[in-house]
Amino acid sequence: MSEHHTTPSHEAPNDPPSMPLDEARAIRWPFDTREPMGAMLDRGALTRSKLQWAAEKARWPEVRRAAQRLIEELEQYENSAAPALSPAPPAASVLPTSTPSSPNSAATPTPAEPPHVVNASTYLGAQESLHGLLVLAYAGFGAVLAVTTLLPLIWLARGQMQILAIVVLVVNAILASFLIANISRRRRAERSFRAGRKGEDQVVEQLRAALNNRWTIYRNLQLPGRRDDLDIILVGPGGVWAVQVKAFSMPLRFHEGRWEYQRGRGWARCEARHDPAQVSGQAKRLNDYLKANGIERWVERAIALAGRQPYDLVKGADIPVWLSYNIETRARQLATRYPPSPDELARINELLGRRAVEQRAVEKARRGTHTTK
Repeated sequence: MSEHHTTPSHEAPNDPPSMPLDEARAIRWPFDTREPMGAMLDRGALTRSKLQWAAEKARWPEVRRAAQRLIEELEQYENSAAPALSPAPPAASVLPTSTPSSPNSAATPTPAEPPHVVNASTYLGAQESLHGLLVLAYAGFGAVLAVTTLLPLIWLARGQMQILAIVVLVVNAILASFLIANISRRRRAERSFRAGRKGEDQVVEQLRAALNNRWTIYRNLQLPGRRDDLDIILVGPGGVWAVQVKAFSMPLRFHEGRWEYQRGRGWARCEARHDPAQVSGQAKRLNDYLKANGIERWVERAIALAGRQPYDLVKGADIPVWLSYNIETRARQLATRYPPSPDELARINELLGRRAVEQRAVEKARRGTHTTK
């Protein structure tokens, strides 16, 4: 890295007190890309080691101060967003609390063998393809409509069948408006499903890099009687976790007890189906599902933001938030107050694995029914 060649030979002078966070984020990184340091940190291009080096060795006082301020804020965020300990289960199922060095400790090293991933549904990919095909179909119909508009225009130019030509043009204009509206709606849906799928793919790959084969990752699992699914369920020595994945292209923030997204120059409240806080209800339903099957296991919850989101906007969230640059770190730290025993993990995986098989069978049957129709 080029900054290692600019290390000054003298000790860095004492810098003034810590600068405001907004000012620190706006300072441009004087090496490589010369982007604002906050933007680089959000997308993972500026690591803690680089910040530490800049805070100690950079020749520019404002860069040293900005780096130190970002390190302080990063540490504050990670400490405040540490996984909340789950409440104690009933006395009959209380297990001894493990020590950091016990086999059930969540602080596992980077594994050589990744966790098993169970895909319970292909809904996102199927919907993305469906809306893409509908866009093409509507576009083809629009091409036919454009051709059929030429004939009445020729009639009008020649002064022939003017009433019929006007009627055809009016009808075509109405159909064109309908097509444009539907193409726009289908394209938005296609982009939304694509972003959701890519966001989940990204988070799952980061989790696979961080966890070992003592963990199992379930994707898009639906509980019985529910139409919505759980984006990711993690089952392993650090407990059972319901993880809601959001891949917003616009900034998100947790403000006054609710989630909002940036709209223009202001902020708007997230709709219920896009609200990251819905993971709380999903975790409770999963907990109830386990309990109904004889498994007393509190389900932890977390929100994973796959896009570039500033951490200072979400540091006050009441649910642990994982950002794209620290998902692997947070995954390696997963812990719960009462770690599950190997027997309990086997029972949970058997239950969720069976549910995933049932869900795939239902989806396959539905696809077969639609095909025959």
